[in-house]
Amino acid sequence: MNAILGFAEILSQRIKDPVQHEHLVSMQNSGKALLNLINDLLDFSKAEAGKLEFHRQSTDVRYLVHDIESIFRLKTMQKNLDFKVSIAENVPRDLFLDELKIRQVLLNLTSNAIKFTEKGFVKVSVKAENIEKDTIGLVLEVQDSGKGIPPAFHKKIFKLFEQQDAEISARYGGTGLGLAIIQQIVSQMNGHIELISEEGKGSLFRVILPDISLTGEEASGRKSEEDIHEPVLFEPATVLIVDDTENNRRVLKGFLEDFPFTVLEAKDGKQALEHLSDKKVDLVFMDIRMPVMDGIETAKKIRAHAEWSHIPIVALTASSSKFEGKKLEQKRFNTYLRKPASMAQIEKVLRNFLRFGPVVQDRKTMVALSEGTLKNFNDIVEELEKKVMPLQKELLGIKPRQKVRAMAQALLDIGKILYSAEIKRYGERLMTANANLQLVKEKELIEQFPQWLDQLKKAVSEKMKNVKRNDE
Repeated sequence: MNAILGFAEILSQRIKDPVQHEHLVSMQNSGKALLNLINDLLDFSKAEAGKLEFHRQSTDVRYLVHDIESIFRLKTMQKNLDFKVSIAENVPRDLFLDELKIRQVLLNLTSNAIKFTEKGFVKVSVKAENIEKDTIGLVLEVQDSGKGIPPAFHKKIFKLFEQQDAEISARYGGTGLGLAIIQQIVSQMNGHIELISEEGKGSLFRVILPDISLTGEEASGRKSEEDIHEPVLFEPATVLIVDDTENNRRVLKGFLEDFPFTVLEAKDGKQALEHLSDKKVDLVFMDIRMPVMDGIETAKKIRAHAEWSHIPIVALTASSSKFEGKKLEQKRFNTYLRKPASMAQIEKVLRNFLRFGPVVQDRKTMVALSEGTLKNFNDIVEELEKKVMPLQKELLGIKPRQKVRAMAQALLDIGKILYSAEIKRYGERLMTANANLQLVKEKELIEQFPQWLDQLKKAVSEKMKNVKRNDE
């Protein structure tokens, strides 16, 4: 899964054809859903013991529902089903909850609804009830016009490895895990599931989650990785990737190839120590489980060596447990990343441990000035005025996805051709928002582009003045 999701994210930045890009996004969403299911299966014993971990953050459930629609669009078209989505206007955009757990609940219920419906419709609905100043009751509903469930089986289907009958298992497949896992998740969120169904009359699964917070430090002030940081220009550095799986090394190397880094690879700790003996290394990404010499033993040897002890070491772990991650930090690692790590998570690590700049402080933003931007800025502005600004003005109204991708791709092309890290990064942020249906972020990037460009112009002008004064 690390390789699948990693290469998919790299390809998402390189594929230009809009249809192929949309297919790739669906693959990414499906891969993430599968990864979440794998994690839930591995953690099921914790769930039964009431120790399932929840990572709550500010979440807009509209994005989750759009993801569900994107993932299952092809399947419902193949079965000629009417797929409906309904989000009540009173549902707040800023809810404090575990996004991955809610996604898993909706994915499982929707998948089941489509599986057991041969004709008619499947509908996903989100509602709010018991609205207070700081909390609401969140109601998630998945309804279908399928074969229905006799009342005698309403409780049985929520038990582990249980299905309605042997005929269901033989015809439709499945393990009987999904609803049992969902019930555990919902129960530990202090919620409950209601089932309304009769044989031959379809089914309605209703998940009720009371007292979902609208406030809190993370919910009120949280920003995405893209929001927190403006683009920066990293200084040249040497990065060592240590992992016994070649695909894992290739994924991480692919993430790093756009930076001015020399990337070294090692398939075990013994090879890693050989690289450290030959070269000056600035940062190490270290897998934990490897043959010959594992990551923990290798980290011990690095810390015990006088000339290497200062090198930051980032553990790469497949564990989904926050407790396990904290234990790794205590074993001579500076921090850890869970596989598969995203580009945003990797870049955050790079910012923490490697040098970047120079930057020019503007009143409201930090703008990194790459050499290409300074050298080619007149040409950059000319290209932006010709190829990007007309699209930006057009997108101030209706925002068709293909038009947004066209604007993002134009920025990427200009940034690449004229070696402007800033323009390229803005294009990447817009392309990512478009691909992940982050409608609010997409709207902000489009509308704020002229102001952002003005700030970049001011920063370039100030930088050129400083260079001129220094020359004099």
